[in-house]
Amino acid sequence: MDLKIIIDASTLDLVTTIATIVIAIAAFVLSIWQFYASRTHNKLSVRPLLVFEAFYDPTSRGFGIFVMNKGTGPAIISDFRILVDGDDKTTSAPNPWAQALKNLDLNYKFIQHISLLPESAISPQERLPLITADKTQITDGIRLHMKQKLPRVGIEILYRSVYGGKPFKARYEGRPELLRDEEWIKA
Repeated sequence: MDLKIIIDASTLDLVTTIATIVIAIAAFVLSIWQFYASRTHNKLSVRPLLVFEAFYDPTSRGFGIFVMNKGTGPAIISDFRILVDGDDKTTSAPNPWAQALKNLDLNYKFIQHISLLPESAISPQERLPLITADKTQITDGIRLHMKQKLPRVGIEILYRSVYGGKPFKARYEGRPELLRDEEWIKA
């Protein structure tokens, strides 16, 4: 006995309609997925990455702590804190560096510093000096004082991408090796 399937015009129209709806839904879902994948890629392609550079230079530049944006997008500053012994001593200070240096009794005129203001930005590959000191101004007594105090200083920066989202944190802990005797005697 031969089975013959007879497809009439209305059945064929129903199958075509269902197939069209399935293809349309699949295309819609694929478009949504592509939109989110593209947006994620765009966010990552402009992600800032703040890193700290601390140096000692036996020339007259002395020492310094810099922040650099090694990411591909600008870093929008949300918060800038100076830490002393790991604690934030600058919560409501108009100039966090001045307050921290005062707490450490390091109010020397030759120490230059800048504080980052909320909503300021650091461009990609931009390098900013946060604190520097000219070595020619540093006597032996001041060097010993700085050697004891500066490793107690830390820096914390909260920043975000131009896309917003959750903030990133960059943190610098004091580095005692910057002020080792042998480094300062070399020059």
